[in-house]
Amino acid sequence: MPQFSKKSTISASQEELFRYHMSPGALHRLIPPWEDIQVLSQTTPGVTQGSEVQLQVPLGPGVAKVWHARHTELTAPESFTDQQLSGPFARWIHQHRFRAKDEKSELSDEIDYQLPLHPLSTLVADWFVQQKLERTFHFRHQRTAADLTALRFLNQSCGGGNPCPPKTVLVTGGTGLVGRNLIAFLHALGHTPLTVSRSPSDDPNQYQWDIEAGVFPYEALERADAVIHLAGEGIAEKRWSAAQKQRIRESRVAGTRLLVQSIAEVRDRPEVLISASATGYYGDRGDEELTEASSPGDAFTSTVAIEWEEEAQRAESLGLRTIFPRIGIVLTPEGGALRKMLLPFQCGVAGKLGSGQQWMSCIFIDDLVYGLSFLLENSSCEGAYNMVTPSPEQNVSFTKALGSVLHRPTPFPVPAPLLRLALGELAEELLLASTRVFPERLLQAGYQFTFPNIPQGLAFVLGKDGGE
Repeated sequence: MPQFSKKSTISASQEELFRYHMSPGALHRLIPPWEDIQVLSQTTPGVTQGSEVQLQVPLGPGVAKVWHARHTELTAPESFTDQQLSGPFARWIHQHRFRAKDEKSELSDEIDYQLPLHPLSTLVADWFVQQKLERTFHFRHQRTAADLTALRFLNQSCGGGNPCPPKTVLVTGGTGLVGRNLIAFLHALGHTPLTVSRSPSDDPNQYQWDIEAGVFPYEALERADAVIHLAGEGIAEKRWSAAQKQRIRESRVAGTRLLVQSIAEVRDRPEVLISASATGYYGDRGDEELTEASSPGDAFTSTVAIEWEEEAQRAESLGLRTIFPRIGIVLTPEGGALRKMLLPFQCGVAGKLGSGQQWMSCIFIDDLVYGLSFLLENSSCEGAYNMVTPSPEQNVSFTKALGSVLHRPTPFPVPAPLLRLALGELAEELLLASTRVFPERLLQAGYQFTFPNIPQGLAFVLGKDGGE
């Protein structure tokens, strides 16, 4: 008998479920976003007989261990097995099983493990491991189900219910928070992702560019059927000095200009450009309901977004279907705003920001990945699309929702003057500004949100609806 098991019924065929787990992006998709697990190496993309993977796994504050595992058995489309070669357990054998069940399938994870502890100390440790495994695999099964539902929906949007034709998709900013998740899902869609970054690489699907030198790899553009442009300096990583604001602007505006100029210079051009923008386009608008037809604001983030979109729009004259996803606050504990919020909320010392009446327009990482893929696959989509949940929340209600999911009080409001003193203009535009944005065009195009409201999405990404 396995020492841990988890079974779920998934609305997909056995073949679809097996193929998803074989995808090169499945490992990243199935790592819980609240776990700071890093993939150090893989002998092959995806799962093959005898392939190996090395992960860096946190064991506690400042303590991590390398987990080295090998896939020891693979029987398509019924099962595969991985076994720990070295790592945190004395023994770990994990069997993944896929069984046809009427028009659906059953996903089963069975784990035989042994802890590297004295028998007298294993009782408490085993309880802790069981709780952790239940939370982890509840999330994994939920994300598997969500990804496969999204894949089926996307294939239907391509027409005829058949899989979308495979594409080669060039992603700038592919090592960033959104890029990593998007690339993993593009693999599951059957696409070939290419990436471009500032660092050199020996990988034939990774290219290097240099914005300041005006250098872009033409070969990548000539290989690509589509470009998804996500690159840009992190907007909330540092206090906004004049130099930092210039870096934020140049990384977006100059980077997009270089990309479009490079597209103009190649003969075999991509068909689609999806160039990221942001809901900062609208500025601080109080309680006003904002759609894609609303006018821009006059804040720093607004002027950057306007110039950003203007540079991308030049691709239309080159014959590319051009899209500007105006992305809201991206929610995942893997990084970004939510990761920064977690510690004070978990410690019970958080509260509303300023008055708490400002509107927050957010989107969960899964819906952003699915939404970008929807825009890629749907040939009728072009122009601006607000990438936010259809249910924006005021800061005070968001604060209560996050506290409730974490089972923590939120009694300590942070006064607006204190935020301005600590963070300056950044606090004014990113924390205190009110932007009530709705995804009108995305809904009109037929997109269906997986997480349309904040409490549901927070419970999922934090793993708080299946084990603690």
